[in-house]
Amino acid sequence: MNNAFSRLVLLLASVVLLATGCTKDELVIEDNTAPPDSTISTLVIENYVTKCYISLLGREPNSQEESDAIATLKNDNMSLGSRKSVLGDITANDEYFDKVLEFNALKLINSPFDTIAIQEQLVVAQLIILDPQYAPFIDIIQGLIDDFEVLLTTPSQFRNGTIGMEEMHRRLVSNDIYDQINMGSFNFVLSMFNNFLFRDPTGDEHNAGITMVDGFVAVFFFETANNKDDFIDIFLHSADYYEGQVRELYFRYLFREPTSAEQGYHSVRYKESSDYARLQVDILSTDEFAGL
Repeated sequence: MNNAFSRLVLLLASVVLLATGCTKDELVIEDNTAPPDSTISTLVIENYVTKCYISLLGREPNSQEESDAIATLKNDNMSLGSRKSVLGDITANDEYFDKVLEFNALKLINSPFDTIAIQEQLVVAQLIILDPQYAPFIDIIQGLIDDFEVLLTTPSQFRNGTIGMEEMHRRLVSNDIYDQINMGSFNFVLSMFNNFLFRDPTGDEHNAGITMVDGFVAVFFFETANNKDDFIDIFLHSADYYEGQVRELYFRYLFREPTSAEQGYHSVRYKESSDYARLQVDILSTDEFAGL
């Protein structure tokens, strides 16, 4: 009887020990990995909005701009479409067009686009053309006046879409200010390659360009012409020009050269549309720029 009682006590003790030692928290189900969290953090979204504003407008967004942009991105978990929507709002702003013009003016004529300074030079040219001693140069002076007058309309016409990026570039290099910075046909042709293609011309390209700018017949980029205006027109509508624009933006925003595939896609797309803002949006909406 004592032995039976002892075995019963031992059995009850074992059951109690097992019952208290196992809880439902220790239940393990094999191959039951939790799905990854696909939501984008608020910090990533905020940083992206700030980067977009700095890249396109040269400043951080104000509180309302930041709030609106973050809401757009959060509502669609920062999808490609939501990124392009935010960028589209920024590039629709007049401030965007002014910033693009300012950037290019600084690069090409070494100063922000200064309408007062240009107006002053226009007045000087208009006075000189009235002086009889300059009669032999009347055509040249009239050309300077025409260039300055057109240049003064550039900010408003670029802002309202009357002219595009190519025409804006043409006006910035087709005036006496640019000529004084890059004096002579040798330096003018060299500057065009450096400013837009980010390389020096080959010997043949340089010689052909100089010949054409100097008013003699030459073949440049497979086209024949014999004056400076035609040289500029050929240059700014060449495949090399559009490729240079793509390279410039990749360097500015992604700090690298585009791949061959990226270069081909963007340069063809840009040349067909002449839509510079869309080119910027395409690059700034990538996962790479967004840090995803």
